[in-house]
Parts: sequence; C-alpha cells; structure tokens
Amino acid sequence: MTEFYTGDGDDRAETGPTALVADGLGKRYRRGWALRDCSFRLPAGRICALVGPS
Repeated sequence: MTEFYTGDGDDRAETGPTALVADGLGKRYRRGWALRDCSFRLPAGRICALVGPS
C-alpha cells in the first residue's frame, strides 16, 4: 500500500467523517505500471490532488 501525503505538514490522524476512500488503485500502460496499489482516505472538508506528467 502506498501512503498518501497531504503536504500540509499536519500529521495528526483525522477522526471526522470521510468523504472518499480509495483502495488498491492503479494505472497500467503497455510497458508497465505508472501507479500501483495506491490507497488513500480523504476526510470531509479537505482537498487533494494526484498530479502527474499526463
């Protein structure tokens, strides 16, 4: 499992409601995996993005 970093420097555990849960996400191209077994939890009221070259 890949840990998700929010980038805000706040390492406290979120205890409120969860808006989105993703488990085991991946993106594969012909030559191999670009993203593999990515999991994260997005607390309600937070914003996140997964940014890449394409």
